[in-house]
Amino acid sequence: MRTLTTLASCLLLLACQGTHSAKDVWVLTPDTHSFARPSEVRSTHLELNLNLDFEAKVATGSVTHELERTDPTAAFVVDTSELSILAVTDQDGNKLTYQLAAEATPFQGRPLTIELGPQTRKVKIGYQTSPAAEAMQWLSPEQTSGKQKPFLFTQGQAILTRSWIPLQDTPAVRVTWDARITSPEGLTTVMSADWRKHKGNQTNFRMSRPVPSYLFAIG
Repeated sequence: MRTLTTLASCLLLLACQGTHSAKDVWVLTPDTHSFARPSEVRSTHLELNLNLDFEAKVATGSVTHELERTDPTAAFVVDTSELSILAVTDQDGNKLTYQLAAEATPFQGRPLTIELGPQTRKVKIGYQTSPAAEAMQWLSPEQTSGKQKPFLFTQGQAILTRSWIPLQDTPAVRVTWDARITSPEGLTTVMSADWRKHKGNQTNFRMSRPVPSYLFAIG
């Protein structure tokens, strides 16, 4: 009887947990591998604009976050690793106060904390990646089968996407996204998107279904 009672209690607990949203689950069990606080401010959509430099082995550009603000007084915190932050502005181009942690935490990188105004709906972060970004694999022509052109691919799983995009790098946050990628002439760019349009050396992408950060990929 005691075993049956215990089993029934466990099933009831599981049933109750099944009604929680992703936000509720994060509140119950915070992600210890992320500095983000999505229960306070959550990113819902990303606009990515990057230029790929194969000689310097860096990507330079910006990412714009559309925000859902549960706590109107809270800061927006994103994960970064080996990123140089160039500028942070709101939807109107106004500069926002931000702080990038002075020292990195092993395996996690450095949190970027952005102070928000009362009317802030979007945050645009200008940045540049490092040649040592863990998620970005830059291959020389000699390292490819064709031996003619360089090659790039990313591997974000499990928490490496923060090394090429400043974002809330946790499965608790799922976003839709648009991207505009500029690459050298003669190279084809692909991403983990459900829509693609190519013109010249620029390719536009769109992902209309919310996905976690580790599924961002470019090649």
